[in-house]
Amino acid sequence: MLLSWHHTFLVSLLLLGSSLAYPLEENDQGDDTVKRFDEYQVLRVSPGKLGMKVLSDLEQYHSLGIDFWGEPLGNKSVDICVPPGSIPVVEKLLNDTSSPYEVLIQNVQSLIDREAAENDAVDDRKRRATADGSRVNTADKYLRYGEINDWLQNVANLYPHLAKLITIGASYELRPMKVLKLGKPKAHTPYKPSIWIDAGIHGREWIGPSTVLYIIHQLISEQSRDPMVSFLMDEFDWYFLPVVNPDGYEYSHTRDRLWRKTRSRYYRNSNCIGVDANRNFDFSWGKCADDTLFSRCSSTDPCENTYQGPHAFSEAETKAMGKFIYLRRNLFKLYLSFHSYSQLWLTNWGHTQDSPPDSNDIMSLARYGADMLKKKHGTTFKVGSPASILYSAAGASFDWAKGVAKIKYAYTLELRDTGRFGFILPPNQILPVGEEVWGAVKSIAARIYHEVRDAKDMFYTV
Repeated sequence: MLLSWHHTFLVSLLLLGSSLAYPLEENDQGDDTVKRFDEYQVLRVSPGKLGMKVLSDLEQYHSLGIDFWGEPLGNKSVDICVPPGSIPVVEKLLNDTSSPYEVLIQNVQSLIDREAAENDAVDDRKRRATADGSRVNTADKYLRYGEINDWLQNVANLYPHLAKLITIGASYELRPMKVLKLGKPKAHTPYKPSIWIDAGIHGREWIGPSTVLYIIHQLISEQSRDPMVSFLMDEFDWYFLPVVNPDGYEYSHTRDRLWRKTRSRYYRNSNCIGVDANRNFDFSWGKCADDTLFSRCSSTDPCENTYQGPHAFSEAETKAMGKFIYLRRNLFKLYLSFHSYSQLWLTNWGHTQDSPPDSNDIMSLARYGADMLKKKHGTTFKVGSPASILYSAAGASFDWAKGVAKIKYAYTLELRDTGRFGFILPPNQILPVGEEVWGAVKSIAARIYHEVRDAKDMFYTV
């Protein structure tokens, strides 16, 4: 009975796919067309076992144009962005499989327009405030990639005793990848325990880079006023890579607001572009202990958003970042990667529900960080591994940081919100997100200092 129904379902999809035109890379035609999302809806689906199979199959039919904002996993809900032409068939399939769903976002384009209007309004205020438009406030608008690098350069120029800007490589489209190092020189050694923070590994997750810039601003502006911040600048070197995926980030600003992957090309006769950079790191690449028919932790299909790439570290961006961290691996005591959305504090591992041997320490610090984050605005973050509270992911950066670079504390933070806006978080959320994450970061950094100090492991060589 189930097999017969499923066969009919597949045939129906094949027939439907020939009448729809929603390829994943529909804008990669060499023109300047900006992809619009008029009447696209985001549905939150709570599938049963049969519904899970339907969702898994839907993900394979690219002609339907469905963008999975998460992976079907167990009995957890999943958000899917559906083009208007595919909504009727998706709703029918969900109803036929008794899979409850709700509409989270009625019209995706309306959120994109609102976001753009808020950003433009900030630009207008800035131009009125300064004749040359040089003032850039990182806490009230989403910056373009060039603006981010200009801002980092300005920090390095204004605070040469605290900041150094390092070019670690270039993206596929040859955009420079900039890391900002912050910290006060220490008399006894050129090397100090270090903290790494990155964001923007997925182009559309704009709140991550903005949060990194906020933390940089706080370290610089508060180090002369707040004894705790001064202490953290004394005892740690801080490394920030605000945008891991510059090409995808820029593309999401200029052509497709919901673009996720890099912009690399491997198949000359295909319109399927890019790799999921967070499936491309050389740790459990392409392998999931918990991989099942209903939950795939990475994809070998270049047209899917979780495409792992032709091989580990195939991407110029992941390779440059990995090399930089690995050469300094003995220094790093904390690795943080900011993503969105869902309000999760993710711990190792992503590719399996097994835990590392020091999971008690890892979970303790994560829970403490989530508690400190909540203190500012009451925002609740759930703590746990991706495989247990989100979805499995092989080749993720934070697992590589833990498993290969041997950084004890390696976390991914999925920032606001929980679905009302999803990836299209309004610019007025930049400041509160920055404030709450900064509160968590400085608190866990202080706790790590005491652990490192007690281990008498404060000075290193590389």
